[in-house]
Amino acid sequence: MIEKLAKFEVETWLASARRVALVASVPLLLASAPARAEPAAPSDGGHEHEQFFMRFMLGPSYLLATTSLSDQDLTVRGPGGTFQVALGYNIVPKLIVYAEVFDHITFGPDVSIGDSDPSLEGLTLGLTGIGAGLGYYLPRNVCVSASASLVRLEATEGDASDRSDLGGGVNLVISKEWWVSRDWALGAALQVLVGSVPDDQVDDSWAVAAVGAGLSVTYD
Repeated sequence: MIEKLAKFEVETWLASARRVALVASVPLLLASAPARAEPAAPSDGGHEHEQFFMRFMLGPSYLLATTSLSDQDLTVRGPGGTFQVALGYNIVPKLIVYAEVFDHITFGPDVSIGDSDPSLEGLTLGLTGIGAGLGYYLPRNVCVSASASLVRLEATEGDASDRSDLGGGVNLVISKEWWVSRDWALGAALQVLVGSVPDDQVDDSWAVAAVGAGLSVTYD
């Protein structure tokens, strides 16, 4: 009889212990359910292209401007530097609407008029512009962006300077970026600009083109 009572008490205690363990495991199961339901972390380490966008670009460039003067071709070209600032917003993830300002400048460019190559000491030619455009991030953090721009040529020689009227252009930027923090990325960028600039000092409008490459710094 004593053995039966002892066996009964042990079985009762074990059953109670199982019920306690089951009840205690319910909160743990509930707590782990949301964790299992969460989507996998982004493959880029949690980086997202959302909300505010800002990009700086700085590097070397090559500027070309050509027109007609007294029935002769007038061309100004040379290497120099470029700088660009773009500010915008991700209207949906990875799709950006932005505004930008940029400048291409060359010091001591080559000048040719017809078959002659006059030497103009101290000549500086700049192509400045503002624009608005769209950018999109492709896989591997490659950004392609294009803007419609208002552009202007400005030439300076010594104390004399002259500016053209405003013209139009298209500015294309392709960059490959690497994250250095959650919101900042460093990259390599290529910029191509083509446009047309009216000027009452010459017979035709200036056809302008510029190619730049360099370092980009992006906040997104």
